[in-house]
Amino acid sequence: MAEKYKKTPKKGTPALKAKREVTKKDVGRGVMVVSQLTPYFLIALALFLPLCFVTHDMFGSNDALGIVGRWTRNLFCGLFGISAYVLPVFMGYFGIRGRRFVGDGALVSKTIFTGLSVLQLSTVIHVFCIKASGNPFGIFKLGDLYNSGKLLKSSGMIGGFFGECSYALLNVIGTSIV
Repeated sequence: MAEKYKKTPKKGTPALKAKREVTKKDVGRGVMVVSQLTPYFLIALALFLPLCFVTHDMFGSNDALGIVGRWTRNLFCGLFGISAYVLPVFMGYFGIRGRRFVGDGALVSKTIFTGLSVLQLSTVIHVFCIKASGNPFGIFKLGDLYNSGKLLKSSGMIGGFFGECSYALLNVIGTSIV
């Protein structure tokens, strides 16, 4: 019976320290590699995205950065539309300050705040696109929203969905207040 209920080691004892070290070794290597590589990936993406946008929009070339550049631009603009142009700013900021956020324990809260900020911006832009064009796209026409986002006529699929909902519920004035 006594073997069934094991005592937990007291704070500061060698048994508890050994238990912590085992979990750090097992889990820590993968997390450590990802946390070390993520800032470099975000900075590279923050530099690559504006190049994709500029070569397509200013120079009219779809193939200046190859298939990957065209696909990346179409993906981000299809999802976020016009507000995709602010994503490199946030990615660069997270790439530079990401390790500090991890150390401070604020990474999750900063990521959620950034995601909600981009979503709100996309929603407001889409509502004003609806007001300018005079007709909504339709809430569940995600393909049309994606294609209009690639053409920079709306806020893409993600912002467009929430923009359509916001326009139906709150119209332009309510969305601007929120």
